[in-house]
Amino acid sequence: MDAPDSGTVSVKVEEDAASPTYHPAYPASPDTDITLRSSDGTLFAVSSLLLKLTWGFFKAMFSLPKEPASPNGPEPISMQESAEVIAGLLNLSFRLGQPPLDSIDTLETLLRAAEKYEVTSAVVMIRSALTSPVLEASPIRIYGIAYEHGWYKEATWASSKTLTLDLCSSEAVSDLSRTDGAAIMKLMTLHRNRRDLLRARLDDNDLFPYATTAQIVCYSCDEDVDNSPWQLMKYNFVSQMERDGISVDYLDGTVLEDIVDAKCPRCKRKIYNPVMVRKGLRDAIRELPAKVEVSCLVACMLF
Repeated sequence: MDAPDSGTVSVKVEEDAASPTYHPAYPASPDTDITLRSSDGTLFAVSSLLLKLTWGFFKAMFSLPKEPASPNGPEPISMQESAEVIAGLLNLSFRLGQPPLDSIDTLETLLRAAEKYEVTSAVVMIRSALTSPVLEASPIRIYGIAYEHGWYKEATWASSKTLTLDLCSSEAVSDLSRTDGAAIMKLMTLHRNRRDLLRARLDDNDLFPYATTAQIVCYSCDEDVDNSPWQLMKYNFVSQMERDGISVDYLDGTVLEDIVDAKCPRCKRKIYNPVMVRKGLRDAIRELPAKVEVSCLVACMLF
């Protein structure tokens, strides 16, 4: 019977887990003494001095008594935010270039983190980005964020951008669900007041002599003429305001065709003066409130 082979038995040793990866903009170096670890495992090597100067959270943290140093160096500080958010905050606070602030979701996530860690410089830059022309966002979202943070100058600006939106649409309702109740009421009140004031102006006989009459007199032949074109236009205007809001641009379409083309059945002259009608309607629209109202105390905070 042959003896078993006495050759060396090899044991396969499992390789260690992959080494943690440093963010390319924040690699370990002799100038760094603190390491942050994002929720998705990315490491950020930074200077504790810079963190203390720019992050209020770490200024307080580093002022606490320190534990004896480990022979292997300090352990990374685990953060609850993703690598994208940590990198964005570091870039903003160290002025190494702004992260992309063209997304309202990115901006809001960064803002929450900046407030949590008391990164004042990042909050200031995010606030300025709220009214940036490159930011692709619903003005309702911008309004809600600004109002929540007491940035009333930005909130009133954003409220003026909602005037052609239907606040009852599914998209608007979704955005409003993120917004403070008091802010929603102010926005709803703005839209309601605009509708009611427009209706009142369209019924104002001082602005439009034929505003509330069933018939008007042709200025050329004194024939009594049906005033239904004007009444129909009023109905369409109020419906438009209710549905999608209204602006002077609305007058550039076909909405006034029936008014402009309306003629006396007897003399075939135009019943309404198109120039005066357009001017009166433009004035009526421009005089409507265009932004949410704020108290005198709040108004002092706008500047």
